[in-house]
Amino acid sequence: MKKGTATILFVLSFILLFIALQIFSWLYFSYVETWKFNADFETFESDFCVVREYVEKNFASEGGKWFFVSRTDTDGQTLYDPDANAYVDIPDNVSSSLEAICDHGFPDKDSGLYIIQIQGNRVSFHIENARYALVYSPNEKPTWLNSPDEQEEIRVKKINDDWYHVILAPK
Repeated sequence: MKKGTATILFVLSFILLFIALQIFSWLYFSYVETWKFNADFETFESDFCVVREYVEKNFASEGGKWFFVSRTDTDGQTLYDPDANAYVDIPDNVSSSLEAICDHGFPDKDSGLYIIQIQGNRVSFHIENARYALVYSPNEKPTWLNSPDEQEEIRVKKINDDWYHVILAPK
């Protein structure tokens, strides 16, 4: 093989390797960025279940209801009901689980539990930017993020039989 041909093959191989690495890093970091707001469900599953069961048992409604997650001086982490314009008196075990979720359940610095929403038997744990929710949906894969009427495209990542990570699809 001539020296010039070997040089050209080496340069072409190097260029192809560089392009492949660029594509890989773009795909990898796009995936990481897409799901960066995820709740740490695996570690805090029992806490999410305690809160979900409490909300489901006490506030189930087909019309839907939502609560702000809030901290008070006297009660610590609690729920605020905007319809009643009052804080919800929650049991200590629910408050403790809510505290754990708020302190450690959303590890990304740009995410934190903001709203808990119940719609039928679906319970969603939303972050402040409204682009992600951890969703408990026992009957079907989620088809919406913030409202059943929204037309936004979403991405859904199944965690187990009834729990999902749901995000607005990047544009």
